[in-house]
This record gives sequence, C-alpha cells and structure tokens, in this order.
Amino acid sequence: MASQASFNGAPSSQRSWATSLSILATIVVLFSVLIYYLDSHLEDFYIFTPPQLHDLSLRAIGAHGNDTRAVVAYIVGELSEKLPGGYVNLDEEWIFNNAGGAMGAMYIIHASKLHLIERIF
Repeated sequence: MASQASFNGAPSSQRSWATSLSILATIVVLFSVLIYYLDSHLEDFYIFTPPQLHDLSLRAIGAHGNDTRAVVAYIVGELSEKLPGGYVNLDEEWIFNNAGGAMGAMYIIHASKLHLIERIF
C-alpha cells in the first residue's frame, strides 16, 4: 500500500500531474491561436496607413528640408489634427540609442499595446 491507486490503476498524483499538463498545453495552444489570428489581421488595427505616412513624410521633408525638429513638428501637428483623441504623443520625448556602434535618436509619435505584443512575439 505504498501509493493510493485510482480505479484505472494510475496513482492519483500522476493523474493530477497529467491533468495539469493538459490544461497548460490547452492554454498554450489557445494563446498561440489568438496571437496567430491577431498577427494575420494586423491591418485591421492600424490607424495610419503606410501610403498616408509616406506622403506626409515627403511633404514634411519638402517643407523643412534637413531641420529635424521642424519636420517632426510638422508630422505631429498634421497627425494630431487628423486624429484627435490622444492617438498622437504630443510630449516631445526623444529616445537615444547606441547599439553596435551606431547612434540614433527617435521620437515615438504613436504606439499601442498591440505594437508591443507584436514586437515581443
């Protein structure tokens, strides 16, 4: 009587282990299906289209040339006019990066949780 056996002969601790493992596997599969679905329908969640942003950036560079601050102000101003409601970050916070010997700076104009999830997975 070393271990308690269930009606099918398997010890109850092994059965609970197998149950926990199958629940975990089911959760992982469902989460993977959700991520795959969201990834295949990303265009439905975008509020800016690449052609719109390309046109806007060309107009901003055409108007202000090599003046980065003026180009960014032009882009942010136009985007915030077209999409009121807090979609565009109006706090000019520059992020500096030095990776692999290349130094760069960026100003995040718009980001969402979906973009973060997309970059993690």
